[in-house]
Amino acid sequence: MYDEAREEWFKVYQPAWLVKHKAELLAEGEAKGRAAAKAELLLSLLEQRRLVVPPSLRERVLGTSDELQLQRWFTRAVTATALEEVFDAC
Repeated sequence: MYDEAREEWFKVYQPAWLVKHKAELLAEGEAKGRAAAKAELLLSLLEQRRLVVPPSLRERVLGTSDELQLQRWFTRAVTATALEEVFDAC
Protein backbone atom coordinates (compact mmCIF):
# COMPACT_ATOMS: atom_id res chain seq x y z
CA MET A 1 0.00 0.00 0.00
CA TYR A 2 2.77 2.42 0.88
CA ASP A 3 4.51 1.69 -2.42
CA GLU A 4 1.33 2.41 -4.38
CA ALA A 5 0.81 5.73 -2.57
CA ARG A 6 4.43 6.69 -3.13
CA GLU A 7 4.20 5.87 -6.83
CA GLU A 8 1.02 7.93 -7.18
CA TRP A 9 2.67 10.85 -5.38
CA PHE A 10 5.70 10.67 -7.69
CA LYS A 11 3.51 10.62 -10.79
CA VAL A 12 2.06 13.98 -9.75
CA TYR A 13 4.86 15.67 -7.82
CA GLN A 14 8.03 14.28 -9.34
CA PRO A 15 10.67 17.02 -9.52
CA ALA A 16 11.81 17.89 -13.03
CA TRP A 17 15.46 17.06 -12.24
CA LEU A 18 14.42 13.60 -11.10
CA VAL A 19 12.44 12.97 -14.27
CA LYS A 20 15.41 14.09 -16.34
CA HIS A 21 18.04 12.06 -14.47
CA LYS A 22 16.08 9.07 -13.14
CA ALA A 23 17.49 6.50 -15.60
CA GLU A 24 21.00 7.81 -15.11
CA LEU A 25 20.70 7.65 -11.32
CA LEU A 26 19.27 4.13 -11.45
CA ALA A 27 22.07 2.95 -13.74
CA GLU A 28 24.67 4.49 -11.45
CA GLY A 29 23.18 2.74 -8.45
CA GLU A 30 23.05 -0.58 -10.26
CA ALA A 31 26.70 -0.24 -11.32
CA LYS A 32 27.75 0.48 -7.74
CA GLY A 33 25.82 -2.56 -6.58
CA ARG A 34 27.45 -4.81 -9.19
CA ALA A 35 30.92 -3.54 -8.27
CA ALA A 36 30.26 -4.08 -4.56
CA ALA A 37 29.05 -7.63 -5.24
CA LYS A 38 32.12 -8.41 -7.37
CA ALA A 39 34.41 -7.05 -4.66
CA GLU A 40 32.73 -9.24 -2.04
CA LEU A 41 32.99 -12.30 -4.30
CA LEU A 42 36.68 -11.61 -4.91
CA LEU A 43 37.37 -11.35 -1.19
CA SER A 44 35.38 -14.51 -0.57
CA LEU A 45 37.35 -16.38 -3.25
CA LEU A 46 40.64 -15.23 -1.73
CA GLU A 47 39.46 -16.37 1.68
CA GLN A 48 38.41 -19.78 0.31
CA ARG A 49 41.84 -20.13 -1.30
CA ARG A 50 43.41 -19.39 2.13
CA LEU A 51 45.01 -16.15 0.92
CA VAL A 52 44.96 -13.75 3.87
CA VAL A 53 43.94 -10.25 2.78
CA PRO A 54 45.33 -7.44 4.95
CA PRO A 55 42.89 -4.67 5.97
CA SER A 56 44.46 -2.08 3.64
CA LEU A 57 44.05 -4.37 0.62
CA ARG A 58 40.50 -5.26 1.70
CA GLU A 59 39.66 -1.53 1.74
CA ARG A 60 41.23 -1.11 -1.69
CA VAL A 61 39.15 -3.94 -3.14
CA LEU A 62 35.91 -2.76 -1.50
CA GLY A 63 36.60 0.81 -2.65
CA THR A 64 37.09 -0.19 -6.29
CA SER A 65 34.18 0.72 -8.53
CA ASP A 66 35.84 -0.39 -11.78
CA GLU A 67 34.04 -3.64 -12.64
CA LEU A 68 36.60 -4.61 -15.28
CA GLN A 69 39.44 -4.29 -12.76
CA LEU A 70 37.54 -6.38 -10.24
CA GLN A 71 36.95 -9.02 -12.93
CA ARG A 72 40.67 -9.08 -13.81
CA TRP A 73 41.58 -9.56 -10.15
CA PHE A 74 38.97 -12.30 -9.80
CA THR A 75 40.27 -14.15 -12.86
CA ARG A 76 43.82 -14.03 -11.48
CA ALA A 77 42.64 -15.08 -8.03
CA VAL A 78 41.21 -18.33 -9.39
CA THR A 79 44.71 -19.75 -9.95
CA ALA A 80 46.93 -17.51 -7.80
CA THR A 81 49.02 -18.99 -5.03
CA ALA A 82 49.89 -15.59 -3.53
CA LEU A 83 48.22 -12.18 -3.32
CA GLU A 84 51.05 -10.68 -5.37
CA GLU A 85 49.92 -12.73 -8.37
CA VAL A 86 46.48 -11.14 -8.13
CA PHE A 87 47.30 -7.50 -7.37
CA ASP A 88 50.90 -6.74 -8.44
CA ALA A 89 50.16 -6.95 -12.14
CA CYS A 90 48.13 -3.71 -11.91
